[in-house]
Amino acid sequence: MKNVAVASLRATSGSSTGFMEQTDIYQYIQTLRLHLLDMSRVSQRGVDYSIKAYRLGCPEFCASVRDNTDEINILHREITEIVQELLLMELARESDLRFTLASARICNALQAMHSQAVEIARNSMRLLESGGLRCTDLTTMGDVVNSLVRLCETSECL
Repeated sequence: MKNVAVASLRATSGSSTGFMEQTDIYQYIQTLRLHLLDMSRVSQRGVDYSIKAYRLGCPEFCASVRDNTDEINILHREITEIVQELLLMELARESDLRFTLASARICNALQAMHSQAVEIARNSMRLLESGGLRCTDLTTMGDVVNSLVRLCETSECL
């Protein structure tokens, strides 16, 4: 579904180089925003589930975190493609250029965050399977991180 959005953007915009209508640039930027929002939600869910996997010792949460890896990779690739398309365009406004460059950094950070969530889920299951002790400090720290990620996601919506 997301590939369709990127393909339709390319079809309506003509070529990727040369003069672009301001509405075409706006469509690319809106699609970029929506993809970033999707990616932040999936990443936040991964952090949340990895913390729950540790707290509850539930392998289903670990599986959910790992299952979202493909979606994160697809979103990362599509966001990177949109950023590259926008950088090839003649962006008239500096704010559009700043947003485009910041989007690439945010995208990479969200992918790294999800990768760490997958690692947390894996390590949680290993620790729990080996009879490791539960540490309340780890669950408290996980709750703080989870709330910070939710706060970032909320501010991104604004």
